[in-house]
Amino acid sequence: MRNIFNGLVLTVLFLLAGCSPDTDNPSTLQQAEYYCLEQNGTIIEIDLDDNESTTVCRYEEESQFDDGTSTFTHNCEIIAFYEGRCDELAVNDFENGELVQSTLEDETLGTSLHNRVVDIMNNLDNTGYAHNRNDNFSLDPDVDTFPFPDGVTSHYNLFLDCSGFVGYYVLQGIVKALYDDLESNSAYSCSRPLAADFADAFMDADNSFEEATEEDIDNGNVCWGQVKSLENAKPGDIIVYTHPDNFGSDTETCSDGRTIQLAECTKYDGDSCASRKNTGHVLIVHKTPYKSQHCKDDTFLSFKGCYDNETVADIMPGDFQWVVHVADSTTSAHSSDSRNLGEDKSVYNNNYYHAWSKTYNGVSDLARCNDGSYHRDCTNHGGIAESIVINTTHETNPTGIGVGYIYVNDARDGFRSKYGSDIESADIYIGRPVKCDSLGL
Repeated sequence: MRNIFNGLVLTVLFLLAGCSPDTDNPSTLQQAEYYCLEQNGTIIEIDLDDNESTTVCRYEEESQFDDGTSTFTHNCEIIAFYEGRCDELAVNDFENGELVQSTLEDETLGTSLHNRVVDIMNNLDNTGYAHNRNDNFSLDPDVDTFPFPDGVTSHYNLFLDCSGFVGYYVLQGIVKALYDDLESNSAYSCSRPLAADFADAFMDADNSFEEATEEDIDNGNVCWGQVKSLENAKPGDIIVYTHPDNFGSDTETCSDGRTIQLAECTKYDGDSCASRKNTGHVLIVHKTPYKSQHCKDDTFLSFKGCYDNETVADIMPGDFQWVVHVADSTTSAHSSDSRNLGEDKSVYNNNYYHAWSKTYNGVSDLARCNDGSYHRDCTNHGGIAESIVINTTHETNPTGIGVGYIYVNDARDGFRSKYGSDIESADIYIGRPVKCDSLGL
């Protein structure tokens, strides 16, 4: 493997060759290499079989989650990166080429969770990633408006983070008792449950159960069951990953007397912690998982594991990863994701919506205007009704709610956040609402 041209070396090489991007019509490959470097990427040549090689752009993308930040490393064939086609490489992994999961008809609470997500995606107008610090969620409609009256078409404008979407909005709107139990027993937050709280609930749950229905809500007969294999996961299941090594020794005492555990601090502002490591992420399974033919669950030559099928089969150790279509709120899109940058550029089925970035053309302001619309400037829309803050350090990523594909190890000990990214070590759990009495409780 050949390591890396930095920007200075590459520029010198082009000048010695009598070629620069401003003068002598550089080749597409040269333009792609310049573009990779401009995006703070690294150019790497990876050896394949039969004495062949491919050039990739390796770049980092920072994601903001409920309780911290994570940086993911991605690899993309350099021309595909230049042309903005990195995520399209995952299309070969689609089982039927379908991006949309139809509404399920059976009566389980897992189905109800999935159908709520489908309704949100089909009627989402505006979304963005926002923490609930200082009541920063912006929810239209609020969770207490469910169910909608007959004949009313739902429209959603939701600015919230990952556990806000999965827990506060979707789960609380369907099975409030499960959400309330997570909230009252949270070991990681003084307010609402975070991803690590979902993980604690799932890891302690039994995997022999009968699924709960709406009738079980009225009977107080709903508990968490654990799905221990991706093979058995299905739409409506909640999937969570955590990074136990990111928890530090810092604790905080809540007003109700609970002592919560905090992630390790990475940046201080005086005596206060300004930034902490990410400890987890929570998502909803949106389509039945299936085995990849290209990605294996081993970190050895991880890019090759998501690139060349014969190379993977012949060289790469490990099992093939599971391809999981997920719905979540995040600051970094997954593979073949519905979130795209720009007004009404995000799309799910036939619904075009706006997944707002932190800034656009250098402008960071965002607000719900008095006429009900969302703009950077409400001057021509009746003024500002509510200011909205997008919580991310990445200025131009589309953020908020969407669906896309991730790749999960068969042993549930690691994942790729998108096609071509390095494997991230994590503890992964899957939960489903089940009948308590089927667990012997």
